Amino acid sequence: FPVTIQIQQQQANIGGVAITGAGSTAIVPVGQSGTLRGLAINAAWNSAAAGFNNLISIVDGAGALVWNGNIAGQSGNQTFSAMLANLSNISLRFQNGLNLVQTGGFVVGGTLGVNAYYVRP
Repeated sequence: FPVTIQIQQQQANIGGVAITGAGSTAIVPVGQSGTLRGLAINAAWNSAAAGFNNLISIVDGAGALVWNGNIAGQSGNQTFSAMLANLSNISLRFQNGLNLVQTGGFVVGGTLGVNAYYVRP
């Protein structure tokens, strides 16, 4: 008789991550590997005293790039909220965790949020 192994989808989310333009924030903890099935990334800010251009990346614990995108704003007060990524029905392997990585400039009042849906082997 065949044995059926049920795989349960898991969700990891982080919210309110300041747009600092530097650093890495863990989404899926180190030590966990799996297959990414869905990814949603949101950005919002309510002011930007100076112009900025930031690269936002999702990188696994082995250094492999899973996704990247760009956010940019002009100087002056702004209100902005957008979905940077909304991916579903994907199948991307990752190793040793997933991280949100930022490079660029600091955005006053700026935040990022990430939802990752994945299965573990």
